Amino acid sequence: MKTFLYGPGILVRTRRGAFPLDRSLVGRTGLILALNDYRPKRYGVILEGETELREFAEDELEPTLEAKPADQLADAGPGVGPPPSGGSGGQS
Repeated sequence: MKTFLYGPGILVRTRRGAFPLDRSLVGRTGLILALNDYRPKRYGVILEGETELREFAEDELEPTLEAKPADQLADAGPGVGPPPSGGSGGQS
């Protein structure tokens, strides 16, 4: 069974793979939005500044190490994480 290396929502950068890739696309960043179970190792990506979904092979993508700005991070909520240190975890 084939599985995908990357999932939807991962920010990636394009690179040269086994097959020729348009030079103007190499090094651009984008967001993975679509996976297709019938075509393993193929990803639907929207590149920054574009609105059209493009398809890339797995070896043409690499995850970026860029972090999201703090205002775009999701709130995990009050029930997630370790209890406060030195206390009973909110229980009495």
